Amino acid sequence: MYNLSLSQQFLMFAVNKQGKISSLDTRTWVCCVTSGVIDLHLNDCVSISDEKHPTVSIAAELPSTLHHLLPIYQRISEKGPIKLNKLVEQYMMGRSGPRTQLFDALGNSLVAAGAATPQVSGILKRSTGYVPDSHNLDRLRSAINAETSSTDAPTRNTVILATLLERSKLLKEYFSRDERARIKDMVKKHADSQADTLIKKTIAHIDALITLLITSASVSATQS
Repeated sequence: MYNLSLSQQFLMFAVNKQGKISSLDTRTWVCCVTSGVIDLHLNDCVSISDEKHPTVSIAAELPSTLHHLLPIYQRISEKGPIKLNKLVEQYMMGRSGPRTQLFDALGNSLVAAGAATPQVSGILKRSTGYVPDSHNLDRLRSAINAETSSTDAPTRNTVILATLLERSKLLKEYFSRDERARIKDMVKKHADSQADTLIKKTIAHIDALITLLITSASVSATQS
């Protein structure tokens, strides 16, 4: 269970009771796609330039352990080098295409790992959700709580996962008020810290993408 990647772990928290993410939930979709890019970056598969508007490019072959991120990896390979915001933006347009490919790849990888169950729905039974195993989801939740309560420094994965959950406003679905307060304190501490620049930059990327793409989605909705 703990061998799941960051993006797989995030998806387990992100889906609703039907195992899906609402097509209108821009904030969660931004975090979902971003978690995949972060996974690729942390595993040295892609590089992210150090500039105000970072560019993503392929750095190494995709390992079999991250095969569920092939949709993002291939898109970077075909389009790259590509601006990070432009990459994530491509997954915000429409209800199918790249978004569905990534969602199904992540969902099927959870099914293969025994961490979720597929659930078919819709009038034509063409829509598949991926319902997380409650026991495994609770283990993830407990692991986050354990690290935020410990005197030891949390792992990068926990800090970034907690950031994604906090920024996507999912914490209240899984954590008590006191637990949320500890998690938010941890995220703020690392967002302001100079000790781990990778985490600091990653949190900055997440915040910038959410602000930009939610604003863009709001403008589009107003104009339509």
